[in-house]
Amino acid sequence: ASISRTIGRPVPGDVAQAEVKSCGQTDDGGDTCSISRGNPDLQPRRATNLDLTLTQGFNGNKGLVGISGFAKWIADDIYTLTNLTTIDEVPYKIRQPLNASGSRVVGVEALVENNGMAFAGQTFDLFANFTWMKGHMDVSTDTGSRSIGRMLYQPAVLANAGVTWHTPFLHSAFTARYNYRGKYLESI
Repeated sequence: ASISRTIGRPVPGDVAQAEVKSCGQTDDGGDTCSISRGNPDLQPRRATNLDLTLTQGFNGNKGLVGISGFAKWIADDIYTLTNLTTIDEVPYKIRQPLNASGSRVVGVEALVENNGMAFAGQTFDLFANFTWMKGHMDVSTDTGSRSIGRMLYQPAVLANAGVTWHTPFLHSAFTARYNYRGKYLESI
């Protein structure tokens, strides 16, 4: 079990990015303009983390099975917002990184690993893990505060599995792996 506090600085480009303005014509003859800029007032992410893991060895300690639970409460999580505003009677899309009011994620991970398994005179290692997560963000948009039932770039499901075939007669080993990442939110 562990409890920790962590800090994550913003990407330097999110803080010190020069303002870039571009304008052009839309298909209907109107103007479309955009501004992309950094945010010098961006605060670092600060998280309180709680983790609990239970594991058990088997197969002469060549195998391991485990389950973990975790929770993170994040202050000032960073997201990028595109909002609409009018400057000199021209509509602009303004894209800028901001701090969220609050974020949190909880999840469970299960794993199993077994090394040195003999089958048909060959030696194999097997592993698999599965992670389920549920996130939440409170953000401010151009229309007010908004609560989102997931976090940016955080899928609800991650899974990995693999097998390694040890081939001493070739002085090598072959590994096949499969990784799955569920759908995730890319923008607000």
